[in-house]
Amino acid sequence: GRQAKVKPISIASAALLSAIIFLMPWLGTFVTMVGVCILIPLLWGERRLKILIPYAIVFPAAVTLLFTKVLGVYFESGIWSKFF
Repeated sequence: GRQAKVKPISIASAALLSAIIFLMPWLGTFVTMVGVCILIPLLWGERRLKILIPYAIVFPAAVTLLFTKVLGVYFESGIWSKFF
């Protein structure tokens, strides 16, 4: 048996990530990454929006560019496929 119980933040994080993964085929990979980069830090208590917003845009953009341009791996576009 475990001595310490699972903390509620762990359960909330797992629930949030499960919901995001469930929505990923509809949202698309980039929007999903942006959502994770915004929602997880907010859930964990980050409140510095001047740091969070650039991170939530630059990190998914860098990952997407790395995978599509360098590695040749293309992500699901989700709802954005109707617009682009």
